[in-house]
Amino acid sequence: MKKILITGGASLLGLNWILDRREINNVHFFMNKRFISIKGTTGHHVDFKNLKTIKSLINKIKPDII
Repeated sequence: MKKILITGGASLLGLNWILDRREINNVHFFMNKRFISIKGTTGHHVDFKNLKTIKSLINKIKPDII
């Protein structure tokens, strides 16, 4: 099972990818302003202007695909 990280997870495209992949992949996603919760996934609320936090989360999650 591959670990996927989706940036912009609260967007229409991001939401559809999350819903499509959550059954067969370990899905993590970043969201900025709007908070969402999707069963079977892990969401991370981030400020996309803070590169240090984003890099830290990526290193912590260790995704196979971004």
